[in-house]
Amino acid sequence: MPELRGLSLKKLAHLPGREITLSLMGWSAFLVYRAIHCQLYNVYINTNDSGPFKSIIWALQEYGIWVILTPILWHVMSRYKRRTLTVALCAVIALCISVSYRVGIDLWTTPSSSFGASLVYFLPTHISVLAFLMICWLIIYGQPQKTPRTQPSQVITPNTEASSNNPIEAAPTPPSTTQQVLTVQKGSAIIALATNEIDYISAAGNYVDIFSRGQTYLLRATMKQLSDQLPQADFVRIHRSYIINVNALKSLTADAVQLRTEQTLPVGAKYHREIKNLLKS
Repeated sequence: MPELRGLSLKKLAHLPGREITLSLMGWSAFLVYRAIHCQLYNVYINTNDSGPFKSIIWALQEYGIWVILTPILWHVMSRYKRRTLTVALCAVIALCISVSYRVGIDLWTTPSSSFGASLVYFLPTHISVLAFLMICWLIIYGQPQKTPRTQPSQVITPNTEASSNNPIEAAPTPPSTTQQVLTVQKGSAIIALATNEIDYISAAGNYVDIFSRGQTYLLRATMKQLSDQLPQADFVRIHRSYIINVNALKSLTADAVQLRTEQTLPVGAKYHREIKNLLKS
């Protein structure tokens, strides 16, 4: 298909629904391989031709639960990469679910088996699967996406100040003359986006969502990394999860800003004074 030309693993790893796509592709290939291996084992070693259908059922019993757990686990690891305890807890929960699923099937299909024996037999296999999935995630998602080199700008570190509830209106601001470009993604497309076209930026785990003229773009970077690349004169941090283009700023209240696009965003207390000074200047 023409639309799939040049589709590399790196590009696929950043498509919408990427965790589900990669999980289905990987586990489908693995389950087919294990079913074929089981069938060959029965034919040439066990001399028990049980048919390919039973081999497929066996493969699904062994690993089918991971088809569901893998995209969930990868999504949590991507979203909470910096929260080690959250990632570890999610991994332990996934392991408990998978082992419970396999032990439960074993107890149901083999009445003579015991819980302890099944647990000891299946636990090492599922620990190995979990370790392999986490290594795959590190290979696919663990490295930060490269972005064009630009001159770093200073990070704005505003002071705190108590403010009134009355909104402060911003005077009309001329368009920014600063021209820098970010390489961003829109679906499978790679786009060069001028920074003066950006309205605001929102944190999304180890990605950022960039909003520009009604469109949303994706960039693999932290808010700190992106702050260092954006023009200091044009962008300001208003919250730990938001950066705005000062040319899009319309008004300020005690805990929020309104953009000229009518979008309302929260303001962190420690950023309030800096934004208020911008409106007064």
